[in-house]
Amino acid sequence: MGTKFSEWAEGQKANEAPAQAELRRRFEAGFALGLQCTESRQARGLTQRQLSEITGVALADISRIERGAGCVWL
Repeated sequence: MGTKFSEWAEGQKANEAPAQAELRRRFEAGFALGLQCTESRQARGLTQRQLSEITGVALADISRIERGAGCVWL
């Protein structure tokens, strides 16, 4: 076993069951989407509240999406 977290993580991936791999893939996809949303919003100089008012999406939902926690359907 290596001493770096990345080495440990790769070892875990190699030993995960198919259901675990699918859960990890969904988590990674949700996290990536959240980062994209945050970066896009910030590039436009908007706060989450402003984005909520413009789009009609609840502020709590925007926050959840940007944290990567709002995409369980992926």
